[in-house]
Amino acid sequence: MNKYPKYLLTAFICLFFAISLSAQKSVKTGDKYAKKFDFISAIEEYKKAINKDAGNLKAIKGLASAYRHIGNFTESEVWYGKLVELDSGTPENRFYYSQALRSTKKYDKALESWNAYKSSAKSDYVDGIIDGFAYVEKLSTPNPKVQ
Repeated sequence: MNKYPKYLLTAFICLFFAISLSAQKSVKTGDKYAKKFDFISAIEEYKKAINKDAGNLKAIKGLASAYRHIGNFTESEVWYGKLVELDSGTPENRFYYSQALRSTKKYDKALESWNAYKSSAKSDYVDGIIDGFAYVEKLSTPNPKVQ
């Protein structure tokens, strides 16, 4: 009777590795599509990989990037947000997440994200972007002289 737990444990380990390998295959296929600029097919493959392994950083990054390339900033924001959360916000991922937030008009969150990016990456470019948020805020304030 002691043999059954060993067999079950072995079966679960084999199943886990099979699922992991399947997810890696989907990521590789997604990468091939992305290199050919077939982002719609790449998105399908990355989603398959994420369905098999929800924490697969390569699949999440590929999916976020593919959405960014086709101009779907709403989805790009979601996936870069997950990537920043899981990957502690590497400068590149933080940069694209900040851009997605700005594109979806979530200016307060975008400003926070740009400031976090600025502290992690040395770039004067970000200062201009951050100054732009103050200008957007100024423009969105109603002018009492104009009716």
